[in-house]
Amino acid sequence: MGDSSLTPLEWLGFEELACRVLQVHSKRGVGRLLRVFIQHPGQTLTLDRLAALCAKTGFVSVHQVSAKSYISWLRHALHDLGLGYGVETVRGAGYRIPVTDAVRIRAFVLSELR
Repeated sequence: MGDSSLTPLEWLGFEELACRVLQVHSKRGVGRLLRVFIQHPGQTLTLDRLAALCAKTGFVSVHQVSAKSYISWLRHALHDLGLGYGVETVRGAGYRIPVTDAVRIRAFVLSELR
């Protein structure tokens, strides 16, 4: 089940904030990808599903090929901030961020608003 506690505009702000916090300013797709994972905590998402969900949420297009790169950048950015690698590979099925990690990462990003 998706996370609806933020409005669409607030989620867009979350993407921008995530890019700033993760220091991936030129890669807005990373913020979009993090948003999708945070909205689907614990769910295993295929590359097709990730690309479709990213496209559905707004302006930045994330294709299957670029999704793999964004996942790599996201993992490294989270690790550099001491948040672990976050995104798990589920062999033969896709990728996910465990619920506990999703809650922790979301709280960390949103704490930067203060």
